[in-house]
Amino acid sequence: MGGVEKPTVLSLIQGGKSDEDPIIEPKLQGSGPTGPDWLRELHYGAKFTAYEKRNVNPVFYDQFGVAFIMEDQILLACDQPNNIGNATTLRWVNSENFSKVYKLVAVLPEYNPPEEEGNNNGNHLSRPADG
Repeated sequence: MGGVEKPTVLSLIQGGKSDEDPIIEPKLQGSGPTGPDWLRELHYGAKFTAYEKRNVNPVFYDQFGVAFIMEDQILLACDQPNNIGNATTLRWVNSENFSKVYKLVAVLPEYNPPEEEGNNNGNHLSRPADG
């Protein structure tokens, strides 16, 4: 077993596909921008993980997406767990203040599912015909 193991989490995210199926390896660009207003340096549509700086040893990271950019504020899509799963909320933030409170962990790669016949991209089970 001299090779590198494929990450189990990515395999699970992709529905437990076999070894023959390509695994999407994350291509993170370091930790992303590091300036005092790092959020402002991210582009529209960027998805990223971050945690509050006051949380010294975070177990979980928060996931965000840049939904809209204005001169004095940015609209973030925030994925938040709740009692029935995850919910996405939208919040307007001051990018400089957000960058002071949150530490950027990583900018997530964009995922473009491969085109497959039936247009379900292997992510949805086919529904049996009603009879």
